[in-house]
Amino acid sequence: MHTSGNQSTSPETQEKRLFPIRLIAEQTGINPVTLRAWERRYGLIQPERTAKGHRMYREDDLRRIFRIKEWLERGVAVSQVKALLDNQTTSSGTDFAVTDTEMPEWSGLVSQSADWLSQGLITRFDQQLNQLTAIYPVQMLNQFFWPPLLDFIYRAGEYQQLIRIQFYAWLRNRTGIRLSHRNMPSATRPVWLLAPVPGQTMDPELCLTALTCADLNIPVLMLDSLPEWSFLHLLEEQKNLTGIVLFTREKLPEFSKSEHQMLNSLKSPLYLSGAACVLHQGDSMPWQACTSWSELNFISQE
Repeated sequence: MHTSGNQSTSPETQEKRLFPIRLIAEQTGINPVTLRAWERRYGLIQPERTAKGHRMYREDDLRRIFRIKEWLERGVAVSQVKALLDNQTTSSGTDFAVTDTEMPEWSGLVSQSADWLSQGLITRFDQQLNQLTAIYPVQMLNQFFWPPLLDFIYRAGEYQQLIRIQFYAWLRNRTGIRLSHRNMPSATRPVWLLAPVPGQTMDPELCLTALTCADLNIPVLMLDSLPEWSFLHLLEEQKNLTGIVLFTREKLPEFSKSEHQMLNSLKSPLYLSGAACVLHQGDSMPWQACTSWSELNFISQE
C-alpha cells in the first residue's frame, strides 16, 4: 500500500500551542495580577497548569481575554462578563446591549477615594486602588477613574493643597516601587524617557503615565526634574532612548535660538504632554503635542 509523504495531521494529534502568562500579558496589555484575579475571583478564564503549577494559556484563552476586554471597554461590570461570554457561546451572532445596571459604579468609587484622601486615609485609598487594578485593565482606570479624581485633587483652596501634597507623595512612592520591581531599565535596553520640562517639578500625570507603562511592560526611565534642556542630549548619549515625553502644567517661555537648535538636533522622537500642552500645539517646535496623558497610545505602538 502506497503512503503519501505529505500526510496531514488531524487537529486531535496536533500539539497544542500553550503560552505562559508573561506572553499573554504582553499580547493583551492585561497585567498578570489582573489575569489571575479574573481566573480566581470571577472564573472568566481557566488556563491549564504545568506539573509545577505554572499557568499556560491556549489560543482560545487568548481570544476569550480579548472578548473580556471588549465587554469591559463597553462599560460592563466585570461581575457581569462571564454570563455574557457564556451566552455568546450558545447564541452565535447575538449582540447584547449594555444597561445602566451593568455599569461599574465609577462615580461612587471616585467619591469614596476623594473622601479617603480628604480625611488623610492614604492606606484605605491605596487598598481600594489595589483592588481596582487587580480587576480592571489600566486603560479603564485611565478613562473612568483617574480623570475625575484628578479634577477633584486639582481644585483650588488651602485644604485641597494639603490633599495634593499627600497624594503626590503617595503617587511618587507607588510609582518608584512599581518601576523598580517591574521596569528597571538596563544600560542597553531601549526605554522611553518621561520627565517634566526644565524648570518644572514632577507632575502626577507623569507618574500615572509611568504606572501605565509598567502595567503594559513598556520600559521607561522616569526623572523627577530636568535642570536644563541640554540634559536631553546627555541622556541620549547615555541611554538607548525609544522616545522622549515631556510634561508641562504651565505655558513655556520663549525658546532661545540655541534651544531651538538643540531640540531640533535630538535623534529621539519628542512628545509634549500635560495640562498646558494644548497651549503649544501650534508651536514651530520639533515635538508632537499630546493633550491627554491617558491617550499616549503611541508609546505602546512603537
